[in-house]
Amino acid sequence: MAKYSKILGIIGAVVVIPTVLYTAKCRLWIDFDPAHHLRYYFSHPATLAPLAEAQIILPLEKSDLPDNKEGILQPARIVVDFSRDHGPVNYKILGLNVLGVHSPGEPGNPYSDFGAGLWDGKGHSAIQGPMDLAKEIGVSTLRFPGGCGTHSYDWKKTIERDRTEFLFGVDEFMEIAGQLSAEPVFTLSYFTGGPEDAANLVEYLNSFPDDRHPWALKRAEKGPAEPYGVRYFEVGNEVDHGDHKDIGAVSPQIYAADFLRYYEAIKKVDPQAQVGAVLYQDEWNKEVMEIIRGKIDFGIVHIYPTPAWGKELETMPADEIFASSLAIAVLQNDFELKTLRALLREFAGRDVPILVTEFNGGFAQDHPAPYRHSLGNALVNAELIRILMDPVNGVRMAHHWNFINEYWGMAANGFKGDYKDLAKPYYKRPNFYAFDLYRHHFGDRLISAEIVS
Repeated sequence: MAKYSKILGIIGAVVVIPTVLYTAKCRLWIDFDPAHHLRYYFSHPATLAPLAEAQIILPLEKSDLPDNKEGILQPARIVVDFSRDHGPVNYKILGLNVLGVHSPGEPGNPYSDFGAGLWDGKGHSAIQGPMDLAKEIGVSTLRFPGGCGTHSYDWKKTIERDRTEFLFGVDEFMEIAGQLSAEPVFTLSYFTGGPEDAANLVEYLNSFPDDRHPWALKRAEKGPAEPYGVRYFEVGNEVDHGDHKDIGAVSPQIYAADFLRYYEAIKKVDPQAQVGAVLYQDEWNKEVMEIIRGKIDFGIVHIYPTPAWGKELETMPADEIFASSLAIAVLQNDFELKTLRALLREFAGRDVPILVTEFNGGFAQDHPAPYRHSLGNALVNAELIRILMDPVNGVRMAHHWNFINEYWGMAANGFKGDYKDLAKPYYKRPNFYAFDLYRHHFGDRLISAEIVS
């Protein structure tokens, strides 16, 4: 994998150069000869004749290249066209998931009391280490309370003044989002509470405190009188597979009927609230959209490219895993987003934005190494971010799973619920650097690029 990553790293370092030179209105050509070097030159905007040519300072050594005995590698050219401007970069793609769900299998309630290490549940304040990491990569949006744990999440248990559990609740999450100037996205429980309960939460978050809004009065009793103004609400998380306890698979027809009840209840409280529906596979999506039609504000998608899961993944060669996952991102996930956007337009009668509220490489295994924390997965995530930023795919925002600690965290300090471990220093995992690359080393506008081989 190191061979591939060095090649891609060198190419990536060159491709970002044009973002600084956008006004030149010319093209940047990059030649990649697997037997020799990388070369780049700028062309005249009218004639496309070369204006300048330069060789990369670091040539590719033979040891950097994959085995090419079968002649698979061929010379390639990356063409960056400055004249084709696709608009500003959407940094709302650089979002993160923050955990606040109860974790009965974990001692010390590391998520519901401490946000997996983001919140000091006893000191009632944010932990500076992970907050600094979030600011470093310029996180733009946060999703809460996180994944399948929302199936049994009761938000009303998280707002009581003198509670002894759920110390990292709704208000604490909103404080974190406010400190980071991040757009909050709430995942509503589909299996706990129901439409009226969801409407109560929207009132708690978004209404002015008065006699007509008792939940807003409850917020103002111990927190801000001004509404939080949360805009985005997901109706459930991956509800098709049930709640992992008593409820099995949910049909698209049942979900769609329930979704409409959530939609109406929420809109009655706050007409400006954006209500999103869970989308899954083609057949599910069609059957849901046939029922809800235009009563949808955004579609919810989760993306985890991988050629296999669990034990099967452990038996595959690493280079095959990452090559396949990168291909899945480009050939499958990119296509599926475009297909879904067209489907939403067909049934809703308008463009409906997509929120990818979970994305990562789907490497749920630990042997021979946890590939989810590898440079290979960082490359997969970098490619996913590129796809999600493409305005053709209609993605309004996205959230990497997951921010800190837990099984998937892009940064960690080993916190698992023991209070004394909250202050331990954090270390960054490879996926963190994919975010860092996009935030700090690219320009602010998207321009066209293609690979010719």
